[in-house]
Amino acid sequence: MGKLRQEFIDLVQQEGPQGLKKFAAKHRRETRGNPSQVLKCNSSIYGGPGCGHEFEMLIHSVHTKTCGCTQTQPGPSIFVRIVVDQDDEVKGYLIAASFVDDLRYFGTEPERLKYIKDVGSKVKVTIEKPPVAEFVAIETYQDFKHNTGELKMPRYWQKAAAGLKQFFPGDLKIRKVPITALDEKVLAESPTDAEIKDISDRIASKWLVKETLCCFIEGV
Repeated sequence: MGKLRQEFIDLVQQEGPQGLKKFAAKHRRETRGNPSQVLKCNSSIYGGPGCGHEFEMLIHSVHTKTCGCTQTQPGPSIFVRIVVDQDDEVKGYLIAASFVDDLRYFGTEPERLKYIKDVGSKVKVTIEKPPVAEFVAIETYQDFKHNTGELKMPRYWQKAAAGLKQFFPGDLKIRKVPITALDEKVLAESPTDAEIKDISDRIASKWLVKETLCCFIEGV
């Protein structure tokens, strides 16, 4: 596959984009009639065309059939399991969120332990010990005193910079965040107590949002 890609690159360099278009048109004509060559693909770089869907169905089956969770309608990647007693009082709960092959969950201890066991019985998993501050390369920092949250991706960009270093002989320009220099200067100023109280009051007034945030924060 790498050799074929290089041949395409050479073709574009020699004949331009039109050369690649002519090659594609000729190839389509040949495949409709009697092809002069038949190529065999030993393996696909990213798996079969339906692999993504099949994996999604696997995750769905593990959560709904093995773990006994219910897939939520507002967020299909979120699964919930509620345990009640004979009087219909909640005795345990579990909320799990899936993002391709990354799974995050929180709930009562018995339900968490059962979830780990059930998922591990169907797919190979690596359990990270809490607290888990990173999710899909995004690191989360929470300040409970000032009710603020911060999302960072330093290792993601450092890895990208290392891989693209050959294209930047003069080194990369360091920017902590993608904002203007003026905005960065404003953010460097410490907030006043009045500003902190104002934003805290705004958060408190939106009780539904506050409760939802606390629910997820508690499980981090």
